[in-house]
Amino acid sequence: MPDAESSPDSIEELELDSSVDSIIKAGEIATHFARRVGLNEDDCYRLGLAVHEAVANAVIHGNRYAPDKRIHLRISARPDRVTVTIRDEGEGFDSSSAADAPITGNLSRSGRGLLLIRELVDELSARHHDDSPGTELCLTKHVRH
Repeated sequence: MPDAESSPDSIEELELDSSVDSIIKAGEIATHFARRVGLNEDDCYRLGLAVHEAVANAVIHGNRYAPDKRIHLRISARPDRVTVTIRDEGEGFDSSSAADAPITGNLSRSGRGLLLIRELVDELSARHHDDSPGTELCLTKHVRH
C-alpha cells in the first residue's frame, strides 16, 4: 500500500490546446478542483488565478499558440496541499532563476506572470526536462485548517 506522501488523494489530468480558451478553462478547472477538495474560498481564487497566469505563459510564450502543441495540466490534492503542474511543449527558458527572480520596478507588460504566480501560491518551481520539450511549472497551495 503506497504511503500518503507518494499517492495523492485526488487527481485530475488534462491536455489542452494552445489557445486563449484553454487559459480560461484551466483557471476555472483549478478553482473548482480546489473548492471540491476543501480549500477556502480565498485560496481557491488565488490558485485559479495563478493557474490562469501559468497557462497563459505556456500558451503565449511556451507554445506560441502553435495548434500542434499541447498544454499538459495535472492537479493533485493531498490532505495538506493542492499541487498543479503545467507543462508546455515549447523551446523552454532558463528556469533556474525564474521562480525566485527579484522584484523590480522595471517589469515589462509580459514580465509579470511569474511574479504574480509566486505571490499567489505557497511554492513555485520551474524546470526543463531533457527528455521532453517545454517548461514545467509546479504550483503548490497549502491547505489551511
